[in-house]
Amino acid sequence: MKSRDLLVADATIARIEKAPPALSKTRLDMIEVGGRVCQLLGVSRTVGQIYGLLYLSPKPLSLDEIAELLSIGKSTASMGSRQLSAWRAIRPVWIHGERRDLYEVDPES
Repeated sequence: MKSRDLLVADATIARIEKAPPALSKTRLDMIEVGGRVCQLLGVSRTVGQIYGLLYLSPKPLSLDEIAELLSIGKSTASMGSRQLSAWRAIRPVWIHGERRDLYEVDPES
């Protein structure tokens, strides 16, 4: 293998390791139920999906990860996260060395 090929392979491996894990069918179904419940309550379906995703996530997620996992735009993820933060349903988490905001469900909500 040429050195350029090795660099490309290393970059691809690094990108895959940083990518959020794919969601199982069961988790996707549960997230969708959360979205439908919110819709019935007169709240945006996306807000329910974001909350469901964060509730089921073992680690805090960034807006980029939320948007990617739910297949929504980053601006939509941002607006939904702001709404949930205002309700104190989720909270931002800062991790040393991380340059982006991460979010998790507020355990006291």
